[in-house]
Amino acid sequence: VGIMLGDGSINKNIIKISLDSESDKNYIIYTSKLLKKLFGVKPTFYINKKARVVDLIIHRRNLVDFCVSIGLVIGNKVKKNADIPNWIKENDDLSIACVRGLIDTDGCFYKHRYNSNGKLYTYTKIAFTSKCSNIIKSVREILIKQGICVRITKDGNDVRVENRKGVDRYLKIFNTHNIKFKDKII
Repeated sequence: VGIMLGDGSINKNIIKISLDSESDKNYIIYTSKLLKKLFGVKPTFYINKKARVVDLIIHRRNLVDFCVSIGLVIGNKVKKNADIPNWIKENDDLSIACVRGLIDTDGCFYKHRYNSNGKLYTYTKIAFTSKCSNIIKSVREILIKQGICVRITKDGNDVRVENRKGVDRYLKIFNTHNIKFKDKII
């Protein structure tokens, strides 16, 4: 559900997950295996080299119906202001997995560097971006519930974990399945 709310989309006959063909190579394999495990269907890969995108697509009306029945939306997630379904938010294990999927797709780990009194300091921060205000609020609430200090940026589109203790706690509780983040983690 987190991956679908992040880089996924649904129309009346297909589900699609669009990932970066360069930086998400390993995550494409992980996601493809996850789809096969969950739904018993191997997704079709469509590669757009000009846009550096790989679309994982499953053409199954019954899968679309299932996704809708569990709280995902058909069409534009932003216009419909999608949210994490309540049945997920009410369960710690499911909400942790959902947020991990969201951050693995629409989040990033980045190194913050600053100089103080001639000494360079570097540490990792986490940012999650979404234009769906409901998702931003839900991710914030789930992170706070797990004891992680966060802030929402002024534009309302980002949830940030900006201290080392919070990043460490995120990695301990949520972890990541997207290998591209491993080199960013100190």
